[in-house]
Amino acid sequence: VARVIKSMDVSPTTYQLGVTKYGDGYAESLAESGNLTVSITGYKNETATGTVTFDLAKDGQILGSWKKIDLSSLGEVTSLAFDVDGSDQSSYGVKHPKYFAFDNVAVKF
Repeated sequence: VARVIKSMDVSPTTYQLGVTKYGDGYAESLAESGNLTVSITGYKNETATGTVTFDLAKDGQILGSWKKIDLSSLGEVTSLAFDVDGSDQSSYGVKHPKYFAFDNVAVKF
């Protein structure tokens, strides 16, 4: 059943936050520059309804606590897809951990 997801809270995991702040010998620290962005795409019966993005890190600003993300613009959805992209990449893709936590998903009934 399609529903409107009003919002969800997101936060970096401790592992992702540590690598983003300090680097790890493979991935660069993003404490000075660079970005790590999450895209959330809504789908209703396999048709995309829209995408919402937010930054885990951008231009030295690193998300360090919970942040409420408004997803109501996606409309009624039956599923969500998450994608993480960033500025520090190799031929295999983003070097940073693609981990984050979400909680308090608010659904309109």
